[in-house]
Amino acid sequence: MFYVELVNQYLTVPQVSGELAQKVMNEALKYQGWKYVYGVAIPTLLLTVRD
Repeated sequence: MFYVELVNQYLTVPQVSGELAQKVMNEALKYQGWKYVYGVAIPTLLLTVRD
């Protein structure tokens, strides 16, 4: 039983308020359908990475 408790501490997600979860989802849904773009330090590289 100790092993289960030990592993479970890494699998348990802390409680998140419904309001916070809704804010996160609202922000994420703004970008639904956008192509994924890798973060780059130099904006000119964005064109080569994006396409």
